[in-house]
Amino acid sequence: MNHESLEEHVRNHISFPASKQQILTSCAADGFSAQETELANAHLQDQTYSSSEEVMEALHHLHK
Repeated sequence: MNHESLEEHVRNHISFPASKQQILTSCAADGFSAQETELANAHLQDQTYSSSEEVMEALHHLHK
């Protein structure tokens, strides 16, 4: 998963608060591959996120 495009998408294309499902739907709609979306699905908790920083923290290990 391209960290820069993911971070840009999370910061600029998702309105918060957002649920895990809303985030995944937004990523898929913005052209992220099914593999990228599934990878995010595996690492996001089933919760509502209040900020882009919270999402990026949850996904931090995807771009190390």
